[in-house]
Amino acid sequence: MTEQTLSKLKRVWERVDTREWWACWPWIGAKTTAGYGHMMVDAKRRYSHRIVFFLTNGYWPEVVCHRCDVPSCCNPSHLFGGTQRDNMADMIRKRRNSCGERHNAKLTADQVMDIRRRYVAGSIPQHALGREFGVTRRAIGNITEGRTWRHLLPPA
Repeated sequence: MTEQTLSKLKRVWERVDTREWWACWPWIGAKTTAGYGHMMVDAKRRYSHRIVFFLTNGYWPEVVCHRCDVPSCCNPSHLFGGTQRDNMADMIRKRRNSCGERHNAKLTADQVMDIRRRYVAGSIPQHALGREFGVTRRAIGNITEGRTWRHLLPPA
């Protein structure tokens, strides 16, 4: 890494609202729709929490996770490096797994249960259910076959 690139990375602190040592330090610059801070460095978008991790730890891990689960947080004590597997395990441990309505779903749990009930009763085909609920026939098939919304299936 060149000295010029390192100098650009250090600009990250200009857009971090540092507070008490224990509090989240929010990014006050540009953010993604998911809330992650980012800035351009050498014509490449870099995420602010990853830059902060690199500057304070000296290496770029595969993934930088947030202990606080605040995407815009740049407090080094709230960040830890790991793998994608570590990130998924952290998500599950904190019960942040994305399923159902918590995952930008077009359907609600009640609608899914209604779709399954009506399809099993044989009263309406998948393509008609898809039209009625504003989703594809494939989405209906995934619901009725239990590939999606599995958390709503009765115990086996």
